[in-house]
Amino acid sequence: MNITEDYLPKEMFLKLRDYVFNSEFKEFDSGEKLFSYIETPDDVKEFISNEHGKPILTFIRRAYEGFDEDPRIHCDGIIAGVKPHKAMVLYLNEEGEVDENGTAFYRHQEHGWVFNSDEVEFNRLLLEDSNDLSKWDLVSYIHSKPNRAIVYDCNMFHSKYPYKITGGVRYVLVAFLK
Repeated sequence: MNITEDYLPKEMFLKLRDYVFNSEFKEFDSGEKLFSYIETPDDVKEFISNEHGKPILTFIRRAYEGFDEDPRIHCDGIIAGVKPHKAMVLYLNEEGEVDENGTAFYRHQEHGWVFNSDEVEFNRLLLEDSNDLSKWDLVSYIHSKPNRAIVYDCNMFHSKYPYKITGGVRYVLVAFLK
């Protein structure tokens, strides 16, 4: 896992925040979960590409009280039919705009820290285990900070934490890397 403070240049980060706070978010129903998102701007995609290679997929999502409140512990082993190598989360909130939050990493009682099975089991975990906290042990938590990026193995089990945002709106940029 790699944690980078001040990931984006300051002006790009401020421009991105302006875009986030002035955009109309869309909803996407993945079949098992509803997401609220906007597209990642091209200049930010280019920055990520220069740092990590072209992302398979990147977007900005939000969570708030009453929306996106399930634990949904998962790994990102298959994204849009492709197996990424790494995943990235970039925290966009300034201190005090949202309750304390971040990303938690877990150990599954059967699979351990990292998922190394097939697509059938991947789908079963999403549908059956992702919201069953009895099957998981929280082992690590990375606190959000403005412009902090975390890059981790896409097969590591994780979720936003806490699951329910009760004050403010949580904004993160997510990227799945080859």
